[in-house]
Amino acid sequence: MRGTAAALALVYVDFLDELGSGVAPLSAADIRDDLGVAYGGIALVLLVAPLLLSMLVEGPLLLLSDRWRRDRVAALCVGLMGGFMIAAACTSSAWTLALAFGAWGSASGLACGLSQGLLMDAYPEARERWMTRWTLMGAIGDMATPLLILAVASLGLGWRAGLGLAGALHLLHAVVLARVRVQPAGTDECEHDDESERDAPLLERLRAGLRDRDLLMWLGACSLCCLLDEILVAFGVLFMRDELGAPIDTQAIAFAACAVGGVVGLAVTERLLPRIDGLRLLVLASLACAAAFVIWLQMRSIPASVAALFFVGFCVAPLYPICAARAYAARPGQAGLVAAIDQLFAPISLLAPLLIGLVADTIGIVVALGLLLVQPVGVGLVALAGLRRCRAAVVVGPSDPSMAYDEELAQRIRDLLADHPSYSERKMFGGLCFMFAGHMCAGVINDDLMLRVGPERFESTLARKHARPMDFTGRPSKGMVYVGKQGTKTKAQLQGWLTPALEFVDSLPPKQAKPKNKPKLR
Repeated sequence: MRGTAAALALVYVDFLDELGSGVAPLSAADIRDDLGVAYGGIALVLLVAPLLLSMLVEGPLLLLSDRWRRDRVAALCVGLMGGFMIAAACTSSAWTLALAFGAWGSASGLACGLSQGLLMDAYPEARERWMTRWTLMGAIGDMATPLLILAVASLGLGWRAGLGLAGALHLLHAVVLARVRVQPAGTDECEHDDESERDAPLLERLRAGLRDRDLLMWLGACSLCCLLDEILVAFGVLFMRDELGAPIDTQAIAFAACAVGGVVGLAVTERLLPRIDGLRLLVLASLACAAAFVIWLQMRSIPASVAALFFVGFCVAPLYPICAARAYAARPGQAGLVAAIDQLFAPISLLAPLLIGLVADTIGIVVALGLLLVQPVGVGLVALAGLRRCRAAVVVGPSDPSMAYDEELAQRIRDLLADHPSYSERKMFGGLCFMFAGHMCAGVINDDLMLRVGPERFESTLARKHARPMDFTGRPSKGMVYVGKQGTKTKAQLQGWLTPALEFVDSLPPKQAKPKNKPKLR
């Protein structure tokens, strides 16, 4: 299995991850009654245990994965997920259940890290699209989970049947995934300052990643996105049963509505990203998510609570894919390194459910759920920091007569365009632009390279390191990007940036020359 079908098989891994990680939390009330554990015990068994082994083994293995046949190892990990899920369904005590979920969590983390990393490296020019598909498939898994629980409950079966069915689906897909053959695309020199970095010693690669502030900032934002996910489901169903008196089928319907909202939100996000800068969308989504979540906590009727959960899912949808795409873009071609460093943020996911369970046991479930607001607030602050950094790097505008451009960079562009005698130069935007058949192709403004790549390549170009939207007017110009000075150091880097701009302009029809007035004699 190769090509798009193989990529979709990798994306389906996130469906299984969300399905498997959601079945148990959504059955938290029944598990609590069956095994006799408190709020804190539920958090330990269902949410903390799957993270314990992950913290120890995933980081080193994912760091090594840039040198593996990740498609084959991913299939093995999915098979292990299925086996551990079935083992969890057969347990008779909270401790053995915690052990089974711990093993499942480690296998799941490796399967997802390998599959997602392979997608990011195999399709470097379409990271945004595949990350959206990945997240969308996970959202569909979230939506399918309560439906599975509802179907099991309607048959008079318990939580063990739900876990067993989920495990069977894991094993079935492991067989399919074993036929997948996907390898990372060739490394583009314009995306790497050093092609040999992936072959450097592991500690050296890790130190380089830990010095990347952009990578750490966006991975930190990604780590917060665990709060309004399984943690919300686990404590949300307890809130609805204990505070609203909702039965298990109503709980399933409520969080199915939340999952549907997430699917709709991802579809809308995919439509909005070409029109709205990702950072601005992230700020707006964070504000809307915080507001929707507060409203949900205030609802005391079941229909209103279900409706509010739909909007929570809708508003939270853009947060993870945008943050994750920017994290991978910070270290292109090194998805294994990104996933490995992401494990350093695992303590957030580990401690959060314990803290929330402790607060729920001592103060109350409503106060505990209020702590989940850390996600939209934290992600919003990271997005605002990114916006400030972009604005600090933006030129002041074309009306500034003192604005200059990097003549050395301009000459390097001229040298590369020497084989294109049809190009011309024009001073505009306060800098120097290079024109082909009347169309602007590239330019130099201050120390930045300016590119016209067109709407189809806009998002994939922005996902590359050193690129940012051209927005000196205050709004991003669709199809136009800036490339920072660090991204144009070498000839290969500069050529790699210019090639898509030249290809786009070459696809445009030539402009008709405008009649000119007779020049005046001087």
